[in-house]
Parts: sequence; C-alpha cells; structure tokens
Amino acid sequence: TEIQAFVAECMDQIVGVALIRQEEKIEYVRSHYNIEDFIYFDHHRREEHGHVYHLAMNPIFLHLGKSFIKEILRLGHKTSLYYPVYPDYAPEELLNAHSLMSTLSQFVPVRARRQIVYAKEQLGISAPSDRVLNEEFPYALSHINRKLIMEPKVAINARIVVVGASTTGLAFLEMVVFCPHLRFNNITLISPHGIPGDAYVDDLCEQLLATNHCYSVRDHIQTALRTSVTAMYGSMTEIDRKKKTI
Repeated sequence: TEIQAFVAECMDQIVGVALIRQEEKIEYVRSHYNIEDFIYFDHHRREEHGHVYHLAMNPIFLHLGKSFIKEILRLGHKTSLYYPVYPDYAPEELLNAHSLMSTLSQFVPVRARRQIVYAKEQLGISAPSDRVLNEEFPYALSHINRKLIMEPKVAINARIVVVGASTTGLAFLEMVVFCPHLRFNNITLISPHGIPGDAYVDDLCEQLLATNHCYSVRDHIQTALRTSVTAMYGSMTEIDRKKKTI
C-alpha cells in the first residue's frame, strides 16, 4: 500500500513529520464506530480516507498543528483522517506501527458502536461480510476531516476533579471527553487503581474485581481516557472548600 510522507520545514529546519496511508478497513471503522456522526460516506471516495501512523511536531510549532493537518489533507488528496489509540498491552506489531501523535488534541474522539451478534450459520449468504464481522484488537478511534479542521474548539481550562472510577464518574468523564467542539485541558481522576483499562486484566479478573458492571475492558479501551485525563493514584479523605483543594 502506498505510504505518503509529509515534512514541515521552517528556515531549513524540520519542525514536523507525518506518515499516512489509505484507510483499508473503512468497512470495519464504519460498522464499529459512530463515524457517521461526523461525515456522510456517500460524499467521500474510498481513496479519500486516510490512516495516520505517525504525526510529530516540534512543541514550539504545536499551535500550527491544525495548519499542518490541513496541508496533509490537501496535498494527500484526503478528505478525512483516522488515528487509532491502542493501550500499552496491545500486540507489539500494532504499537510499533503507531506513535502517539503531537496533535491528537486537534482530532475528535469517535464513540464505539454497540455490536450486533449475528448467527452466521443460520444467515448464510445474508450475513454481513467478513470485513465487518472480523474481530480486531480494540482501540479508541480519533478522527478529523475538512469540515472539522475549519471549526475551532473551545478550550476549557477550569479544573475538574473526579473522585473514584465508579459508573457515575466514568459516565461523566465519557460525556466530557466525547464533546467534539470542547477541549477540556485540566481533568483529574483520583482512584486507587488509576484509569480503568490502562493495565491488562483478563475477563475473569474483570468480573471479580470490577467496581462497576456498565463498562467492560473493551469499553475502557475504546474510550481511551488516558489521552485527556490525568490519573492520581489514591483515595480522597477530606475536602477543603475554602482553598479549593482535596
């Protein structure tokens, strides 16, 4: 598959590098994520969907990250880009193929779609294609397109502290993280075990140790709170309302 490389320069110095290719698993993305909340597939040709492997920029030029992405879309003849965020315990071939990109805050997180369990044997030729039914290692999907790149995000710098990784706490964080036009820059989660899904646990461990039963390990991975939430390991014992500290 053709891989496209883009280099941003300033005064003969390299300040940004990106590697993308055509998104080959667009059927899987469409069936497993609510990507149609942001784009109409009928308005995009298959070759206009791009998959980002690496996108790194000099921190001094991060405020121009949106301009770099805009040029990648223009020069690469793409209308939308996709970037997967894998947990640290994902297979090495997936982790080695992608690096955490500098401009992730410019992308919009996409909610995972609840999957239908099909009886393939009974449906026969009426069952969906293998491209839709194949199970892959779960990941959190981030997306950007030509329309979103033109819409500014509102930065929210207010300090938000969530105590405990309970069902309520996780539901609140999920609602905040998936706001497409808001960027919360100062969210902290206090929990004895950190952010759920960051460490590997098998299904039996999850059933025995889970603090809530509304989120599975797959749900935690596809939400990827670690990209926008700071975790503090501990338990809250007291609130000082005058000093606004805990």
